[in-house]
Formats: sequence, structure tokens, C-alpha cells
Amino acid sequence: MTLMPHMFEMLGVGLVTVEVKFHDPVVGDGSETRRSLAEFCQRVVGRGLEAALSGRPPAAASSDAVSANS
Repeated sequence: MTLMPHMFEMLGVGLVTVEVKFHDPVVGDGSETRRSLAEFCQRVVGRGLEAALSGRPPAAASSDAVSANS
């Protein structure tokens, strides 16, 4: 499916609220793999999405440290 049918479908939904969240940058020390870095970012984004959908702020977690080695 191309972009235009999706755009027309969204326009038909009505009022939509969008929240954009910029997470802290991820700083690696070079010892992490691409897979571990992707898994770390997926956890951070997943917690942010969960918090946005629930309407509650995310709980602070020690694994939210700005490092992919967790």
C-alpha cells in the first residue's frame, strides 16, 4: 500500500493527538554488539510507549542508564 491511502484513512479518523518523545542519546563504549544495542533501544522505546498509552510517567529503572551494556 502506498502513503496516500494511509493519509486519507488518517484524515477520516478525526481529531488525533500525537506525542513525540526524544529519548536520551545512547552512548556506547564500543564493546556492545549491534544486537545488544538494538535490544536496549527497543526496551527504552517500549517503556516510553507503554507510559504514553497508560497516561502514567515511566517508572525509573536502573536499566535506563544511557549505556547499551545493560
